[in-house]
Amino acid sequence: MPRISAIYGLFALLWLTVMSLSAVADNAKSARFSSTDKISLTLLEHTQASPGKAQSLPNLSSNNTVQLQAKSAIELDLVLNQINPDTLKKLALKGVTIHHISSEYLRADISIDQPDLLFQLAKIPEIRAIRQNYGAITQAGSVESLAGQALQSDRISGQLDLDGSGQTVGILSDSIAAGPNRDGDTLVNNRILTGSPSQDTNDLPAKITLLADRGFGSDEGAGMAELVHDIAPEANIAFHTAFLGFSSFADGITRLCRPGDGKSTVVVDDVIYFAEAMYQNDIIADAAANCVKSGIPYLSSAGNQGNAAFHSYYVDVDPDHDNQNFLPTGEDFHAWHDQDRYLDIKMGPGASFTAVLQWNQPFDSISRGAGAQIDLDIYVTPTPNPPSIGNLNAFGVNIQGDTGQPAGDALEVIQFSNNSLQSRTV
Repeated sequence: MPRISAIYGLFALLWLTVMSLSAVADNAKSARFSSTDKISLTLLEHTQASPGKAQSLPNLSSNNTVQLQAKSAIELDLVLNQINPDTLKKLALKGVTIHHISSEYLRADISIDQPDLLFQLAKIPEIRAIRQNYGAITQAGSVESLAGQALQSDRISGQLDLDGSGQTVGILSDSIAAGPNRDGDTLVNNRILTGSPSQDTNDLPAKITLLADRGFGSDEGAGMAELVHDIAPEANIAFHTAFLGFSSFADGITRLCRPGDGKSTVVVDDVIYFAEAMYQNDIIADAAANCVKSGIPYLSSAGNQGNAAFHSYYVDVDPDHDNQNFLPTGEDFHAWHDQDRYLDIKMGPGASFTAVLQWNQPFDSISRGAGAQIDLDIYVTPTPNPPSIGNLNAFGVNIQGDTGQPAGDALEVIQFSNNSLQSRTV
């Protein structure tokens, strides 16, 4: 089972189960971008690079939180065919920052400072696909620690004289000593963290094994570690950030579980990446499964988002007509309720959401050749009408395959913010 099979979302999760495999080929969409088919179409459409390659959709307003600006870093998730010394040299382009490369999972997390670099990267034969890094969130709590009482572990530990001695708890989160839990006395030497504020107040062990941290963060990992320390005060703690990218999360799990590295006897995380597969084990789920196979329990947060999700069969509002236009005109929209083609989302001033659409088809980034055979898209519009140049706020329009022609991942992600001072419905 996928690691996040029970997680629905702080984000609106639009989870469609599509039973039929007789999808209509999205020829109008795929034909326009056949020469750059390695690159996520949503990435192409959001960039202002290379005239003629990303001009069919309008420039979106600042309300679209994933719009890419030429002067801002663009975070990418690369799916690779192979990794060798030549691959690393080819990736070392001016304007490319490599954050993490996983030789085990053939993935790389990078950022670029100019959209035009997408097309240079697409020419590298070792790169199979270029996807946007949609980011991740932690499942942060909002109350003071009563971990022992809540789990009633204090009753067991008191009766059996258990304090965590001989155990090492591996933790994955955003950071542990990169934000509020860092001061002038904080030091990392030979992978040992000492002197952080939480350590100075004895809320954490004096020494923590630090395999990797990021340069900034909320230090949610320190909060998790404090809960662990409350429950098992004599347990050792090891930490690896999960926020350097998709592949770094998977490699972090592997390192924490490795006897010669993190030496963990149990591993926990509170992270979800928006692009994690929900109908198939991806590299993060595989890393967790391998950890369990080695005899180390792996516990993942089930999320604090409640039931902000929608799980449904796809229902064509007009099954007698198929339309291959791009942009769509509405004949193949999903019927949310009684032939209603639009799902209203009411947003207060400053509100934002991330919508993740997945359906029961394989991911090419996982199966390598057995991708999706159904192509679905998702749009946010200011009015209940088909998307157009004057009626579009955000979109997820990556190219997937058709029956007998698998391609791409069964995934679309959109992020949208209401930056106005008034409530609005989209």
